[in-house]
Amino acid sequence: MRECATDLGPEMTEPELQSLLNALSKARLAELHLEIGTAAGGTLCRLIQFYQEEETRTPPFMVVDPMQYFPNQFEVVCR
Repeated sequence: MRECATDLGPEMTEPELQSLLNALSKARLAELHLEIGTAAGGTLCRLIQFYQEEETRTPPFMVVDPMQYFPNQFEVVCR
């Protein structure tokens, strides 16, 4: 089991995540965002926090994941 299932953190490295956030900041995307495979939702949470910190409208997010990676994955991601 990957570490994110226990620490609920993003699976991306911090430099990868910062690169993504920088790209999103420049693009100012407002439409639906799609995350394919969410594990424990760590990256998803960081993306939502990013939009809230930027004081822009948080776009809708859709997650596609079978939610079978670890027990109670759906409940963990929803939290």
